[in-house]
Amino acid sequence: MSAFALRLRPDPRAALATGAAAGLAVVLAAVAVVSPLMAAGGLVAALFVLALTRSLAAGVALFAFMTYFEFVPQLTESGVTFLRLAGILLAVVWIAGVVTRGQSAQLLFRDRPLAAWAGVALAVWATASALWAMDSGVALANAFRLTQGILLALVVYTALREPRHLR
Repeated sequence: MSAFALRLRPDPRAALATGAAAGLAVVLAAVAVVSPLMAAGGLVAALFVLALTRSLAAGVALFAFMTYFEFVPQLTESGVTFLRLAGILLAVVWIAGVVTRGQSAQLLFRDRPLAAWAGVALAVWATASALWAMDSGVALANAFRLTQGILLALVVYTALREPRHLR
């Protein structure tokens, strides 16, 4: 095959990305007819996924930005919010990154084990407090929220490796 023919051959990844973007645009346009707010949320979610797959630090920054929209009434009508879905996705990508990078990943458990295990102990203690709490449902909900914060601290520690990530 000639060099000219090789340059003309389309890249399968580029074709896949173009097709996915076109499909997403059609879906968002259809959703925008029914609910413009949901279409905007879908666009933010798509941008979040794109940023998260490119850089964990960018995903953490977008996650922090999305926390401002947690209490918008139209976005919190159901029990599942965009922020919860984004948090779950952030944690899954973080775990996948830690597993694939192995020893090169910056981990709080390896670098600062006392701080990491103190966070785990605090989460266990908060969860165990449901045993003697007056309302165990409230205690478990608070323990779950605390555990999410500790997990976010672990993710942020891994994501923000260089000073440029803080700018």
